[in-house]
Amino acid sequence: MATVMDGDEVQGLIFESKSGRQAILAGVTIDTTGDGDVFALAGAEFETNTHRDDPNPGNVEFAIAYNIHDRMNISVRWGSVDMERYREFKNGKPDAYQQVMSKGRAIGVTDRPFPMPRADLSLFMALKLSGQSPLNFDDLTTVEVEGRRRMMVMFDFYRRNMPGFENAWIVDTSPQVGVRHSRRLSGVKRMAREDWQEGVIHDDEIGVSPSPNRRFPNVSVPLNCLAPESPNDLMAAGRNLSSDPATHSFMREVPQCWLMGQAAE
Repeated sequence: MATVMDGDEVQGLIFESKSGRQAILAGVTIDTTGDGDVFALAGAEFETNTHRDDPNPGNVEFAIAYNIHDRMNISVRWGSVDMERYREFKNGKPDAYQQVMSKGRAIGVTDRPFPMPRADLSLFMALKLSGQSPLNFDDLTTVEVEGRRRMMVMFDFYRRNMPGFENAWIVDTSPQVGVRHSRRLSGVKRMAREDWQEGVIHDDEIGVSPSPNRRFPNVSVPLNCLAPESPNDLMAAGRNLSSDPATHSFMREVPQCWLMGQAAE
């Protein structure tokens, strides 16, 4: 993939498909890759750090640990589970439940199921791996292989040890590695924690994000956090917006990405 450039203006993209090499030209090109692949190719400035410019992420409750922001994961859904029986065991026999979970932690099984609309399904947002780069092909491959290996260890453990999961089977897994953070645009504006903690309303507001904490107002989202200083005719919508790490940790969520995508379009 490459960008079509005319001086400092992005005019479109060149890409490869089953039909061969093609070019698509546009008045404005919007990067919704999530990883900033397009604006990186176009020469826009960006950041890849997570917590280095935030010496005390514990100031905000959702910043759980230094490495949680850049974990990658493989999620999985299981069928033929009895979530009611699982909840009865977890809530009715907490000591026995903790014994099972302690046994799991000893072999690296720490994840717990999320309920689904159907009572016989469960979701594991599981197998989170740190220390790998979503911008490195070898690291992405490592997460794919190691994540699915750990998935099978967890699957076998739950079937053997957890009430309600004796007959579980794997319905599906995520089609690709889940990435929380890679590149963040260095934009005309940078969404910053200090602004939304103080209730700043931007003059170029495109929408409002829910606050990550009830102590703070809802968060004003500016249009110019989607626009680079250079080149022109380029925008970035989604989790590759211009922000500090603390703000990115909630602006990367799906509803906020909807907001930015609709505004950029």
